[in-house]
Amino acid sequence: MKWQTPVRWLVAIAGIGTAVALYTQTRERPAENRPAVATPADPEASVQSGAGTSVRFMAGEVEFEITHLGLHRIYEDGRMAWEKAHFRVSDGTFLSADLIETRGDDGAGMPGEMVLTGNVQLDTPEGASIRAANATYAGATGVAILPGPVTFTRGRISGGGTGGEYRRETGVFHVLADAWVETAADEKGGKVRASASSMTFNRATLALLLDQNASIAHERQTMTAERATLYMAADQDQFKVIELRGRARVMPVAGQASEMPEMQARDIDLAFHDGTQALERAVLSGGSSMILMDGGSRRSIEAINISLTTAPDGRTVTHLEAHQGVIVRTPAQAKAAARTITASELVAAGEGTAGLTSALFMGGVRFVESTPAAAGRPASERVGTSQTLRLKLGGSLDVVEQAEFQQNVRFEDGDVRGEADLGDYAASAGRLTLRPARVASRMPRVTSNRVTVDARELIEIDLNTQDLHARGDVKTVNAADNAAGATRTPDTGLFNDRETMLGFGAEFWYTDRDGRARYAGTTQTPARVTQGETVVVGDAIDLARETQDLTARGRVDATFSAAAARGAPVQKYRVESDTLEYRDKARTATYAGSPVVLTAPDGVTRGLTVVMTMSAQGRALEGLDARGNVHSTLAEGREARADSLLYEAGSGRYTLRGQPLVLKGPGEVAGTCSQAWGRAAYFTSGGGAPVFPSSENPGGVERREVPCSAPLQK
Repeated sequence: MKWQTPVRWLVAIAGIGTAVALYTQTRERPAENRPAVATPADPEASVQSGAGTSVRFMAGEVEFEITHLGLHRIYEDGRMAWEKAHFRVSDGTFLSADLIETRGDDGAGMPGEMVLTGNVQLDTPEGASIRAANATYAGATGVAILPGPVTFTRGRISGGGTGGEYRRETGVFHVLADAWVETAADEKGGKVRASASSMTFNRATLALLLDQNASIAHERQTMTAERATLYMAADQDQFKVIELRGRARVMPVAGQASEMPEMQARDIDLAFHDGTQALERAVLSGGSSMILMDGGSRRSIEAINISLTTAPDGRTVTHLEAHQGVIVRTPAQAKAAARTITASELVAAGEGTAGLTSALFMGGVRFVESTPAAAGRPASERVGTSQTLRLKLGGSLDVVEQAEFQQNVRFEDGDVRGEADLGDYAASAGRLTLRPARVASRMPRVTSNRVTVDARELIEIDLNTQDLHARGDVKTVNAADNAAGATRTPDTGLFNDRETMLGFGAEFWYTDRDGRARYAGTTQTPARVTQGETVVVGDAIDLARETQDLTARGRVDATFSAAAARGAPVQKYRVESDTLEYRDKARTATYAGSPVVLTAPDGVTRGLTVVMTMSAQGRALEGLDARGNVHSTLAEGREARADSLLYEAGSGRYTLRGQPLVLKGPGEVAGTCSQAWGRAAYFTSGGGAPVFPSSENPGGVERREVPCSAPLQK
């Protein structure tokens, strides 16, 4: 219904009033019976009457009602005025003022404008009540203009400002300047106060627009932006969506624990769970940053665009996305270091009250764990890079249970560096596992100081202890120490730090605390450690970093070069046995087997155990001690069977003992050999015939000439 309709009826009513007034004024009456005039007549008014009420009915229903408690005047130019007037229309519109005047013509013979003066009140059909000192209403446009201070209320919502405009057809209400609005606190939420340079309420969309310097203050956080639009719920008692545009910010109130994250962006959209002011979803666009609070812990996210979704409690994040230039920072915890993760994209998800349980970072991922310096411990960083990173989370971004790096993985922790196609990092345990992809492009590799470990299946390293385990065609490289001023071990044992050492095995373990390395082989391929011409092969090989000790077990095959004595030429030795124990401090290599087979340049020696002693002054053999069913072919065509054989390199002396001892050597006649049976014999290489001391050979020595080609007879 148009505002012109009540005005038209007001004119009709005024016409009836005019006829009545003319009759009462022109008929003759005795002067003494004229009533006293209580209110002076307006000399410009053609008609003036007192208080009254007019009602118009249509189809049996009240269409509108006009009540005025003061005078009603009609002027010659068509103006009409009512004092203390109230207009009520059937659609629920209510209008009142101390004085209401109609002016002009709308082109159809009806007044085109209403002027309201003093205590103006406009109640809209949707339940809003607007108050001002003055107002004008244009019937042709349905627009009410309210200059000066203006206030309004609607349920729990109230507001005001300077200057107002109301459009009846659309229900749009506009506050021109110094606008403010607030919602009173109730059981659903706290008090909210908003302000801006101007404000517009749209009845059709239930939207409240705050334009220029918008600010929305809650008891726990404040929102600011160049513009803000607040969309009300159907009951218009709560805001269901808030849009912040231009330099948008959501900041906690100092000293208050806010359930809403701290947010900054070019634009921010906030949606709330039905019937509450608990945040359901936030969307940040353009230069975005967000800080999630939990028990005083600040977890920050930066990106071009960020969005999050929460559970019904408004606090628990169940979905989080960040796009372009993502930076996530989480603080140090009791059991976790501070972390910074950068990537191009982030998608995190969870369910219900469990919070976030997984996160996927994509595009140029960089994962940094920072541990500050502490007593006796320097500051450190663990840095992982990859194309993608999947996190298993325990409810939030700072509770990382597992981190899976994928594609072009690199990881650094101090001097430990790892790379592979895939990397699994158990953050709480500090354990990193490197693996190849199904279609491998980068096999697992770890380097630390001068050591490099390669494997085909996996490499596991405990970053807290630097213990390491590798599996599948493992290769280790221990580079020579060529650093200036480095203290080098002497080249006297099996291995030294002057040359690169290589290790091979199906599986490999390294324990950093005691510096022990272990290689394990397979039935087809035993383990192997090499340095220069030194090669040790076995089913399992153990090395000690500090002591340079070595232990090998199972199908041991050791090859090394040494001089037969100090000053002698270096020659190659090979030992086959079941076990090998090398102790560098004593310079002894102990072989055990059934039997041990020692192949030397001057012959082959077999025994159940063979102990070789190296010189402390150089890579030279100092002595050899073979025991248990010894069989040896020696220099100068000698062959012996004994219980033990002792060789002293310094003197070139051999000592043989046995029960019996059998020794064969060159005979007195050329082309023949002499075989002797006894219990002890001595001879020196190049020093003549063996000696059988009578004191050590009770019962004498039996001698016999035999063909040199004849086997040794026991």
